[in-house]
Formats: sequence, structure tokens, C-alpha cells
Amino acid sequence: MEPSPIIGLMQLSFTKPLSLSIYTKASIKDRDNNTLQIQLVPHESSGPINIMPHLEVEIVVLDGDFPGGVDADWTSEDFESHIVKERKGKRPLLVGDCKVTILQGSPASVHKLEFTDNSSWVRSRHFRLGARVISPESYQGPIRIKEAITDRFTVLDHRGELNKKHHPPSLDDRVWRLKNIGKNGIFDKRLADAGIRTVQDLLKLSMLDMQRLRQLIVERLVHEAYSNWDKLEKVDETSLANAIAL
Repeated sequence: MEPSPIIGLMQLSFTKPLSLSIYTKASIKDRDNNTLQIQLVPHESSGPINIMPHLEVEIVVLDGDFPGGVDADWTSEDFESHIVKERKGKRPLLVGDCKVTILQGSPASVHKLEFTDNSSWVRSRHFRLGARVISPESYQGPIRIKEAITDRFTVLDHRGELNKKHHPPSLDDRVWRLKNIGKNGIFDKRLADAGIRTVQDLLKLSMLDMQRLRQLIVERLVHEAYSNWDKLEKVDETSLANAIAL
């Protein structure tokens, strides 16, 4: 028998793009740092579509090479063939709320979803998230509910998050979260010794006593310079004049 023609098409969709920074063992958020949400939206329709009051949806990981975009088209078989599973001997690649329910047409919230492995081991070095309906009885008739996909992204190891700079930093951030201040580096240690540990501490001192703040930093640099005194090379006057001119 010939399959019945598809007379209606709906599509799952993530309501907002993902956050630009995704790390293992950290909850995946949208670009506004809110919980992910998945909704059902009309795509194309040339006839009535009878959707049941709830849809069971599964969230999976796709290879970053899977074609996506507004005009991209794929079959359910294409989608399934690009699903990425965990590496041998590893935990499931994606853990948490991997299955959610869309009720009465309202978006489903994905409260907790985490990667257990980074994306460096796949050829594209990128992943996508995908969502598909897993309960065929959720809808009736010759229709298709197209899968949702996100933009491609890189998943980094959570250990990189521990040393990540914050843009913009919060007042409670340690000072090493600021650009050009290394964690446990010269400036970080010098400021900590003076009781300046957070961004808020640094801002307060800059407003109350900028001169002291400069001294804390400059004195340390001078001390470091003098520690290399025995390595100082003689420079003739011509070379010195040229260096100053530069």
C-alpha cells in the first residue's frame, strides 16, 4: 500500500537560542540565562491537524555537522542518523530532563540538562541539541511533527569554567575574573595580601584611595624587576636612545 500523503506539518522549536558558553557538569541555559523551553509551532498545513492534549518529547545530542537553519529540511531518518551517543565506557552524554511533556500547547521547561563530556572528540568538534516526539499516539492522522534543532555549539570541560573570565564581572567575583589578572598571579596575590579579594573591594579602593591602589600594583612590579637585577645586560647609549624613541 502507498503511504498516506502528509497533509499537515507542525514543528518543535526551542523558544530561544542557547547560551554561548556551555560546559560539562553545568546546567544548559538559554542566551538570557533562563531555563530552556520547547514549544510546538505550526510549520505548514494544508488540512486539519488533530494534536492530543500532551506530547512526550525527547532531547538528544546531534553532531554539529547536521544541517540546520530556517530553510533546512530533513527527514526523521536524517535526524536519527546524526544522533551522537556517549563514548565507549562513558556515562550517557546528556543527563537530566532528557524527556519532557508539552501540555495543552504550552512550552515545556527543561529545568536541568547537562553534558557529561566535551565536544572535542567528534569530527566537527561541535554539537547541536535536538528534540523529537517519542509518543506516536500523541497525534493522529497523516501529519508530521518536525524535530527541533539548535545552532551548533562547542562544549568545553568544566575545569575551564573554574578559570573563566566574566564579562561583565559581578561585584562578588574574585578579582582574577577580571581581564589581565591571572588566578594566583602577581596582581591577584598582591591585592589579596592587602585585603582586596573581590571586584567590589577593588572598586571601593579605586574610589577611596587610587594612589594606594597604584602603589599596590606598581611596587610589586618594581620588586619583580629588581629580582632580575643579576640578569641585566649592559646597553650602550645609542641603543637606549633608540629604545626610548620607540
